[in-house]
This record gives sequence, C-alpha cells and structure tokens, in this order.
Amino acid sequence: MQQQMITSPTKRASLTNPLTHYTIKRLIHLNEQSERGFEAAAQHVKNRGFKIVLKTYAQQRKAFAQELSLLLNVSSGDAPAKMFRLRSLFAMLHRGWLDIRAAMTIGREAVEGMMSREALRVEEKIVAAEYQQALTLALPEVVIDLIQKQLTQLEAVVDQLALLAGKDNQRLLIQLYDSNPQVNGALRNLHQIAGPTEDVEIYKVQEFMERYECNCYGSRMLEGTSVGAFAGMFLGIISTLLLGLVAMWGVGSPTSTTLLWLTISGAGFGILLGGLFGFLLSHATSEDDEYIYQKSLQDDAVLLFATVPIGQAKATRSYLETMRWHQQTMVPVGS
Repeated sequence: MQQQMITSPTKRASLTNPLTHYTIKRLIHLNEQSERGFEAAAQHVKNRGFKIVLKTYAQQRKAFAQELSLLLNVSSGDAPAKMFRLRSLFAMLHRGWLDIRAAMTIGREAVEGMMSREALRVEEKIVAAEYQQALTLALPEVVIDLIQKQLTQLEAVVDQLALLAGKDNQRLLIQLYDSNPQVNGALRNLHQIAGPTEDVEIYKVQEFMERYECNCYGSRMLEGTSVGAFAGMFLGIISTLLLGLVAMWGVGSPTSTTLLWLTISGAGFGILLGGLFGFLLSHATSEDDEYIYQKSLQDDAVLLFATVPIGQAKATRSYLETMRWHQQTMVPVGS
C-alpha cells in the first residue's frame, strides 16, 4: 500500500487540547485491540515461522500504544478502555468469531490463509485508515511526527500481509528452521521448485524480534467463554423456535407460556454448552500456542522469507516443510 503524505496544518493544538487527548487515546485503544487480534490469530497458526511473525506484529502494536501513552503520561490500557467500551465489545466478538471459524476450518494452509486475509482487511481498512484520518487533524507537531512514523511502519506490515495473502501474482512464504545448515539445505534446490527467484531473506530469530509476552490468558478465556455463550444462546433460541414450529405442525399449537419457557430453557442450555465449548477451545489453543512459540525461540533458529509466483506457492511451501522435517529426522553419519 502506497503511503499517503498529508500536509500538516500550520497551527497545532497543545497536548491538553480535548481533540488531541481524544485522538491519542483512540489510537492507543486501536493498537491495543490490534495487538490482541494478532495474538489471537497467532494462536490458530501451526506454521512456527508465521506464528513468530504474527507475534512480532503484536509486539509492534504494544510498543505503539506505549509510545502514544508517553505523550499523555498515562499507562497504556487505563483510560481508553473506559472511553471505547463499545469498540472493545465489537473487537472481542470479532476475535471470538475468528476462533469459531478457525475451529471449523479444515487444513493448516486454509487457516493460515484465512488469518492473513482477515488481518490484512482489519489493518488496511480500519487501523491504517484511522491513522490517516488522524493526520488530517490539527494536532501538535510531536504527535503528528509520531503518528506519521507509526503509520509508515504499519503500512510496511500491510504490504507484508498482502504478500502473505497473495498480491500481484506473488506470495510470501515463511518457514522456521532450527539452524543455518537446515536453511542452507532448503535453499540448495529451492530454485528448482519455485523457479528463478532472488527475493529470499534470512533472519536469526533472536535478531528479528523481542520475546513477546502477552499476559492475556485471563482475557482470552473470558473472551472465548463469552463468545461461545453468546453463540450458544443464539443457537439455543433458534432450535427452540424450530421445535415450536414442528410442534405446531404435528400436535397443535403450544401455549405462549409453554413456548416462552421452552425458549428460555433453550437459551440457558445453549449458554452453558456454548460457554463451556468456548472456554475449552480457548484454553486448548492458548496452551498449544505457548508451547509451540517457546519451542520455536531457540538460539540458532532461522526465519526464511521467500516470495514466489502464486502458481508455485503450494509446491514450494510443501518443499520447504518437507526439507525442515527431513533434516530434523536425519541421523548423523557414524552415530
């Protein structure tokens, strides 16, 4: 996405101006929700390299919120939560809906594709748009400079997400290897699978990112349980109404009192089952995610980024994964 340069207004408001105060807190809240969104997406991804990249995005959003908070001398997460409760609710429901979709989607590649496309949509249509809108306001120069700096980094992430989803007949593939010899072995025959390509980057994991700590297990459990209960209530009510229609067609019309009690019972039963399902799903994905993530942060681990034609993406992905597993299971000669 090409960066949009906007001329700043000549006259700037002070940091105590209500518009400045509100705008900064709005962006703080936006980054906090974006961080949680990337963290939630990472939990459903099995590709260790992609998981690390998503958590790197989450770490970046966390840092953005902290930088903005310093302008107001407030702690990230304090005031914005009170000011944007409705936005927080919608964001929570959206993350819960993604959890359900991921649980119902078959195949690792399909889940990863869904997560990259959804992250791209949110970052491009909501987060970047909010930043661009903020640059049109009469804000202090120090605020404009910080927003512009963060927007530039944000748009680089949008470009990378677009490549992950597939852009201009190209797709970005990410794979994590345990050591340099492993990644060199994978690169040796890469051109035979993906065709001639010079767009390959290699990073040491320890140099690529800081260790990301979310401390959001409790909120993830609450979100999963709440969304599961909401979905269960909805399905319980629908099921009860359908049973009522069947009863009307078969044995006669039930009384309004009976129908009301059936609806309440169906909703209550749906809340209990849906909430339990949401809690167990969130707990399982959180534990699995933490185990894979911690196991991936080895001292010698290496990230491989390869941009290949979309037509060769599936075969290249399979080759990179096969090489990783093959080299992990190879027994050294003489052992």
